[in-house]
Amino acid sequence: KKLIKTIQNYDPDIILLHNIHGYYLNYEHLFKYLAKINKPVLWTLHDCWAFTGHCAYFDYVGCPKWKTGCYSCPQKKAYPKSILLDNSKSNYKRKERAFTSLKNLTLITPSKWLAGLVSQSYLGGYEVKVIPNGIDLNIFKPTKSDIRAKYKLKSKFVVLGVASVWDERKGLKDFVKLSTLLEADYKIVLVGLTEQLIKEMPPSIIALERT
Repeated sequence: KKLIKTIQNYDPDIILLHNIHGYYLNYEHLFKYLAKINKPVLWTLHDCWAFTGHCAYFDYVGCPKWKTGCYSCPQKKAYPKSILLDNSKSNYKRKERAFTSLKNLTLITPSKWLAGLVSQSYLGGYEVKVIPNGIDLNIFKPTKSDIRAKYKLKSKFVVLGVASVWDERKGLKDFVKLSTLLEADYKIVLVGLTEQLIKEMPPSIIALERT
């Protein structure tokens, strides 16, 4: 209600949405208001939550239920976590009803992969634009570094992996397996590992803590 009041007071020409899940927002209340005012809404999707009955990433368990209607969610305890109840069936219907109520909605995805999934979902009737995530080129640019000398990488082709939290879903086991398949002129460098995970990594991987 506070957000809606802010929108009313500001009276924007365009409303931009990003992730609206995370236990802090009544999306049904918000979308009922957005449908009423009928202003252009651009919604950037960063995962699959908008068109599932619960989870943000169904590929992890290979679940196809989101295409026809969720039920008996295999990731009930995954984010956004539901410890006791499986409300995936009712959540799916409620989200479909709310999110397809807007007439003036454009969806944005940072990848063609996610855009393809959206087109197969109940949001498939809306226009989808692919806009890759931007970066600040004043910060992320080629800079002088001793990392190649420090880790004996001068003649190596570096395969870089970075994550805020490394787990199986982020592909950690895949990197470990890949390290056994690559030829000697390749070297895997992983950034963002905990001290414990660093101890578990094979010598074929250069493992670094979060910077």
